[in-house]
Amino acid sequence: MPRSELDARIADGTVGGETLVWSVGMASWSRAGALPELGLPPPVPPPPLPPAGSASWGPEGEGVASEETRRRALELVERELARASGARTADDALDFAAFWPRCAAKLLDMVPLSLLALLVERVVVGLYFDGVTPDLM
Repeated sequence: MPRSELDARIADGTVGGETLVWSVGMASWSRAGALPELGLPPPVPPPPLPPAGSASWGPEGEGVASEETRRRALELVERELARASGARTADDALDFAAFWPRCAAKLLDMVPLSLLALLVERVVVGLYFDGVTPDLM
């Protein structure tokens, strides 16, 4: 792309310091912020951390989190860490049934379906054959 278009993308924020760029004569792709000829502003450092002992997060208006909020946040962090490590938690307790319980469930499911099929068969035969059922035996 022409340099004017690159400068326009830098101006509108599309291209930033972490964007990978390459041009003829470069050995490999580089971060745009590492190339002084692009004239990107230096990265803005993050704001300093608050002093120890002062919580700057939480739902209360004074900027101090309640004990309940801290406890819930700690539980969420622990749960996510456990999931990331592959450990099972109480929330993940849903297990699939083994072979024999699945077979028993399948048989129990078949009973009402069989009864329903029999009822439908009797109604259809009754409608089309005027109550005369074929002699199957």
